[in-house]
Amino acid sequence: SILERYSLYTGKGQPWVIEARNVQELGLIDAVTVVMHNIEADIVHLQRFLRGGAIKTEDTMLMHAVLWSDLPHSLEFLGSVFATVNRWKHLFHRNPKVYSGGDAVGTWDVYLALVREMQADPQSAWIYRNSVFPLTPVIMEAESVGLRLDQGHVQSALAHHKALQREVELE
Repeated sequence: SILERYSLYTGKGQPWVIEARNVQELGLIDAVTVVMHNIEADIVHLQRFLRGGAIKTEDTMLMHAVLWSDLPHSLEFLGSVFATVNRWKHLFHRNPKVYSGGDAVGTWDVYLALVREMQADPQSAWIYRNSVFPLTPVIMEAESVGLRLDQGHVQSALAHHKALQREVELE
């Protein structure tokens, strides 16, 4: 994907929206936590301009997927439930800077709400920390490089599942 702009929000004051042509390397002295919605889409860009320090990441999309697997996980949906700012996703073409700033503030608001929900549901928090989030590097590699699959096993599994499907349909 192409970086057009990025936005940052610390939970205080106004968000920063930086156009791609103005992106500079950012040297970190301390450890920081970077909250994203859909880490797979943004981590490559982040790694290009953040240097030094320890960078811990969080993914609101994955957090929500663990907590509420049967609901939509888009930032638009989560923002409508948790964000303190009014809806902003419709501004993508009309006002891209406000849209980008809204993404930063909305993601922050969603993160704070989901952290509270994870505290109230320690089992889901454990699944997110120990099972789901650690898979992000594997998922990202699979998306960019692909996964090796034994085609014989794949075809055998497909045939098996189609036979099971037929049995269920007949029942």
